[in-house]
Amino acid sequence: MTEGDCSSTGVVDSRGTVPPVEFEGPGLRRDRPYSASMISRKSVTSTKSQTSLKAGVVTTDYSKAHLFSCRDGSFDKAIDKCKEMIYKEEMDGEMKGAWLLTVIDHWDHERENLIILGEFSLLVVSFDFITFKVLKWDRIFLHRITELKFGDLVYPPKSLMPLREHGGLRIAWGAQDGLSFSQKWNPWASDIPYLTLSHHPCLYNPKEHETVTFNVDELCDYLRELIPKAHAEKSTGKECVVLEEPILIESYASMSSLIFNQSHLGFNLDRNGVNF
Repeated sequence: MTEGDCSSTGVVDSRGTVPPVEFEGPGLRRDRPYSASMISRKSVTSTKSQTSLKAGVVTTDYSKAHLFSCRDGSFDKAIDKCKEMIYKEEMDGEMKGAWLLTVIDHWDHERENLIILGEFSLLVVSFDFITFKVLKWDRIFLHRITELKFGDLVYPPKSLMPLREHGGLRIAWGAQDGLSFSQKWNPWASDIPYLTLSHHPCLYNPKEHETVTFNVDELCDYLRELIPKAHAEKSTGKECVVLEEPILIESYASMSSLIFNQSHLGFNLDRNGVNF
């Protein structure tokens, strides 16, 4: 991998306005070791919401307890594992923050991913919270990012997909003239020149409304601050455009994404004794 590459990918074998609430247990502390505020000056609680939430959706304590990623200490242990295995300070720089968010791929499939932001790069990590193993990761260098877009997630006018009715963030790099045929029709394509993120379901739990770990807004704020610095340091002669407008998801009648997303197959869940 050369320094000019847009991203790098790694795979590890499976073998190798709300009132204040009381937080219970180490997994719910606002001063978590890898929350953004513990690494820099930013607050650990959300002070605003630029990305819309799903109206009327609540993640109950019961549902939250079934998410392995939201159990006490799981997030911190996962970041420790990532720092040990894939975070390279000489490449990524000083660590600025870490989040657990929902990634929406180009086939409209939702998956929970760890997002680790360094001074020079963004790591997107697929992590198995059951076995505590890194499955795969992508490294996106900040000086390659040319567009940040936040707004409501929408489908094309003739799409039969149900309305999403919530917002997200799209981070883009490289050519922005649409996906090629091979990219669009390959669900496993790894060269998609953008990343679409939204809030993690745990943010919809009343006890976690103000926890930035699950909130995509805090990541967006950091990127708006760090990306111009990365462009300046690399003397790219480019800038990152920040847009507030709808984010298009090109899905028209995808039964696979409906089943996948409604069943939360992209999340590590305790499914009444069957864990995946």
